[in-house]
Amino acid sequence: MNSSKTFDGVIMYLEKIIVDGCDIDYNEISKIAMSPASLFQRIFIFVTGISISDYVRKRRLTIAGHELKNNDISVLNIAIKYGFQSHSAFTRAFKEHHGITPSQAKLGSAKLNDYLPINFSEMRFIGGKRIMAEMKKIIYKEADERLMVGFDTSGFCVPSKLLIIHPRFR
Repeated sequence: MNSSKTFDGVIMYLEKIIVDGCDIDYNEISKIAMSPASLFQRIFIFVTGISISDYVRKRRLTIAGHELKNNDISVLNIAIKYGFQSHSAFTRAFKEHHGITPSQAKLGSAKLNDYLPINFSEMRFIGGKRIMAEMKKIIYKEADERLMVGFDTSGFCVPSKLLIIHPRFR
């Protein structure tokens, strides 16, 4: 498994559903990532700092803002197009993301907060094909009472935040 290609594949899938207004299919993400969706989601959060659902939400609000600004389309139609259940829910989320209301975004001088697609092609993942296999073999050493540090099979020190261990191996 090429990790950056896997992440890019998931991002391509997410970008497609963002435009289509579909719900996230975690089974599809699992197929693309070739790992359980819950494990991939934990890795995604660690690498990006944001959950998959928050990524989709921010991207939808970014695209919706540009559509409102550049097209003569109603706020309700945009809300429905991007999967929001009501005008008020969309307005609340829009204002939280952009700092302005959807009506203000329709003005030509409105400044929007863009959340751009994540690109993993330049990211380097250490471990390559064996990263998942090595994770389950990590041995814990207690550095002190508050900090747990593990050492992987190659002898590298790994902070506990980096350790993702399947419950079966705990």
